[in-house]
Amino acid sequence: MAGRPIVMIILLILNGWITMDHDTGNCLLSVCSNAAIGFYESGQVHGSGFWYPQWVTQTLFFGSMAAGNSGGYVVDSYYRQNQPDDRDWKELGDSLNHHIPPEFGLQEYDCEYDDRGHPTPKNLYCFQYSVMDASPDYDDFVIIEFIYKNNGSSALNGMYSAIFIDFDVPPNYTENYGKSDPLLRTVYLQPSQSNENPTVGIVYLGSKPQPSLPVANLSMVRYYFPGPPMDSQKFLYMNGTYQIPESPYPYDWSVVASAGPFDLPPGEEYHVAFAIVGGTSSSQYLNHCQNAIWFYDSLWAGIEEEETGVKDSYWFKNLIRDRLIINYRSDHRASFHIILYDCSGRRISNLYSGPLKGKGRLSWDMSRLPSGIYFLQIQGPDHSELHKIIRIE
Repeated sequence: MAGRPIVMIILLILNGWITMDHDTGNCLLSVCSNAAIGFYESGQVHGSGFWYPQWVTQTLFFGSMAAGNSGGYVVDSYYRQNQPDDRDWKELGDSLNHHIPPEFGLQEYDCEYDDRGHPTPKNLYCFQYSVMDASPDYDDFVIIEFIYKNNGSSALNGMYSAIFIDFDVPPNYTENYGKSDPLLRTVYLQPSQSNENPTVGIVYLGSKPQPSLPVANLSMVRYYFPGPPMDSQKFLYMNGTYQIPESPYPYDWSVVASAGPFDLPPGEEYHVAFAIVGGTSSSQYLNHCQNAIWFYDSLWAGIEEEETGVKDSYWFKNLIRDRLIINYRSDHRASFHIILYDCSGRRISNLYSGPLKGKGRLSWDMSRLPSGIYFLQIQGPDHSELHKIIRIE
């Protein structure tokens, strides 16, 4: 399909949108209120897919997030064998809306849904948050974070979070060729073994603020799963039993990226984030994956608790545009020193020296510093140290 569509059909549900387009950057991705990705259903009536570059090449047929801990409990909105799509996730509230207030001042959407559509629901809830940035280096991907919460009375142990996407990369989707890169935690497809324009795929970003989950699988998937029951086949890809790290031959491949396992006691939640990424070559695509990882690592708040020196203190580090922001919590009043060094170890600035107690925020303008890697040193009252890396574009 060439050129920009003149007419787009958008359906309202529960006073909110069932699809919304992230379109401020170099790509376009439709996110959906039911955990589907690209299109609300495989019939492609609602949604725009994934265009890379934007309005040049549409590369996505259908996709979905999936979560589960067994072949009998996979919650998704993806394909079902010889039947209509799975509709395990059911919308709550007002479906998709603009994320207000925006955490980063970017194009941000959210929605919420739970597992009421599954044959054996377990009160699994998910809050979906997605974000796109229009700035150079960060405009070739869309991040989607899934925040799972166990609203039931029984633990959900051994859970996996995954994204399945059936990419159809033109000109001939039956010739598509796929690869994976464990170091960048990504799996991707290109038009053929010799043609890399465009290259599109999924990168697993992490699970902040919890400890980072391991990658469970980065794999090619045949267009249809090997056979019924289909959810059992999906779970074998989610937990890494089935692994095809590179296409053995050109084909109509799909891809899956998954992370886990993790446990969800009653009332607890777990965050898992992925990005949908594009590039005009495999090397450019991998660079964009690295940019997505840097973006996530820089902006998403992680929680670190130090056992000595700055014990009983928590520090969140964000670099938003040209401002360095540190949120802190110190249970006891104590003096802290925050010092900035460049990559050679040269002291650049004493950012803060003084007492801190309770919760608060410190902020500094970084716009005058050259691009590069810098190091924050946070000294506690007993001279112990906490180090953090920041990257300034």
